[in-house]
Amino acid sequence: MHEVELRRDHAGDASDSGDEGGVAWYAERLGVALVVVYALLACFGVLAVAGAIEGSFLVGRFDAAYYRMHPFRIPPQLLVYAFVGSLTYVFTALAAEPDAESRTVLRFGSRVPVALLLVFPAYVLFVSLSGHVPATADPEWTRQLAGMAFLLGLFVEHAVGGFRTLSEGVILRRIVRPVLGRLRLRRSPSDASE
Repeated sequence: MHEVELRRDHAGDASDSGDEGGVAWYAERLGVALVVVYALLACFGVLAVAGAIEGSFLVGRFDAAYYRMHPFRIPPQLLVYAFVGSLTYVFTALAAEPDAESRTVLRFGSRVPVALLLVFPAYVLFVSLSGHVPATADPEWTRQLAGMAFLLGLFVEHAVGGFRTLSEGVILRRIVRPVLGRLRLRRSPSDASE
């Protein structure tokens, strides 16, 4: 009787992913494995951010001289903060949808590599707009960079939308419109002669 009630409750609710009759992540091995992997990765990320895991890759100081000479190299600490931010999203989304299917949990985790990739253009843009020399010894600037990386991981969809808007604006304003203007100038004299 208890199983029937559970099935009725689950069938009566709208499924989180749009499929009716889907199986919750905790009822499948794949779903449990995904959440365990996410949890282990989150623990690793938190330990790295907290400085409990030593190593120049994870928590080393920003070497200002190195990043001045190599302005397009990204401090690896930013990748760690973006990683933690994206995993924060995974668990907050999982808390909002506790009965999500395994494929929905997998979709939550697909944000992690996207966040890591978005750190690169965000860093270059942040450094370019703010006028700071990359990775100076200023702790306030370092905190701003870390916060930017964390928020980028947490709000991947918004970051992608912002980059899309920015790139369309830059491409339209700096490339397409000047090319169209030149094409009009070329056509004007030829159109007048005809």
